[in-house]
Amino acid sequence: MTETLTHKLRTGTNHEHRKIEQTPFMRALASGTLPVAAYVAQLRGYILLHAALDGRAARATDPAIRAVWRDDLVKAPLLEADLAHFGRARPASLAELDATARAIDELDEASALPPRLLGWLYVTEGSTLGGAFLRPIVARAYGLEGDHGTRYYAPYGTAAAQHWAGVKQRLDAAVQPADHDAVVAEACRAFRAISSVCSAIAIHEEFHQQYALAAE
Repeated sequence: MTETLTHKLRTGTNHEHRKIEQTPFMRALASGTLPVAAYVAQLRGYILLHAALDGRAARATDPAIRAVWRDDLVKAPLLEADLAHFGRARPASLAELDATARAIDELDEASALPPRLLGWLYVTEGSTLGGAFLRPIVARAYGLEGDHGTRYYAPYGTAAAQHWAGVKQRLDAAVQPADHDAVVAEACRAFRAISSVCSAIAIHEEFHQQYALAAE
């Protein structure tokens, strides 16, 4: 029996997926102990990534990307709303800006070699399942009510699993077997890029906390 693309993606990215889950940033986010400044910095970094991904996917002419992409996959407006809820954020560090810029450069490279961009889409859409788990944790941690400040983490409400099933079905139908390995490799690259952005935020936040303690 021929392996589907999404099966290859799940097994081929498992190592990178587990690595990002074990980073200090993600562990703090999942435990409700991530400082709110770091959470807002993540939203800020993610909005740049998703604005790039949303735009490139929406404008793509590659048949596979066009077959998978839907307007309801757009995430930048959700992140804009979440950022607006928190108001003014601390300035981004050079490391955060550099990590985000490098991630966008890699995304640009993927968009120039279709259908590799679908590797990024697999990672970001797959994360909505984890987001449904994280949203109530984030809401409790920062005293948020309703969907204020957490729209990005619950874009599909209670239909996250159903939505993800549709994305996977379209991925499996649209991408030719000859392109499977390239899409899997790009998904791994996306995991690493996103991890680098979050790690840069975590390091900057740790520095600020240590500086504040030293100044007391």
